[in-house]
Amino acid sequence: MKKSAKYIPYILFLVSIPMTYLIGQFQFNEKIEKIWFHKEIIRVDVGENEFNVKAEYFYRNLSDDNVTLKAFAPFPSDKNHLPPVDITLCENNKIPISYEDGKNQINFYLIFEPLENKSVTLYYKQNVRDSRGRYILTTTKTWKKPMHEAYYYLSTPENKRILSSTYPLDLACRGKRNIYKFTKKSFLPQKEWDFSWSK
Repeated sequence: MKKSAKYIPYILFLVSIPMTYLIGQFQFNEKIEKIWFHKEIIRVDVGENEFNVKAEYFYRNLSDDNVTLKAFAPFPSDKNHLPPVDITLCENNKIPISYEDGKNQINFYLIFEPLENKSVTLYYKQNVRDSRGRYILTTTKTWKKPMHEAYYYLSTPENKRILSSTYPLDLACRGKRNIYKFTKKSFLPQKEWDFSWSK
């Protein structure tokens, strides 16, 4: 009996691991139900072997509660994409947001007052080995409901052209930079946005 008793702390520890996960997952799901990620505007400017991103995310607290939510922004990571640089994050276009580096993503916290609307703007640059890039969309499924609206812009220098895009593009403007776009309503992406341009 004494021999088995010494294993009790280890057994309790092992049992606590899934319980902690379940409690954390429940709290996350509860917060997700209260916060609606309802809109995004993504602008991608391509160059020689890099692209620059300005991403605007719009959130709404649907509840009468104060909510603190841990959010994240993912980045593509493969043989073609180098780690992003020059990352800047701000709230409502003016308040800097600190973030933590994660695996192929950054993590940050958002604090909502009851029924508050909030926007987050993310800037970054990503160098690539080929003239092709990716913007990750499918993590929107984490929010468990579609965005009300989404706008995506892809621009190239006038001497370059778009070779491919997983989402069909319309030409919005021609000039020193050619701007292409696509828009979505009630959008819950099922695939990433992959694009390529001429050298």
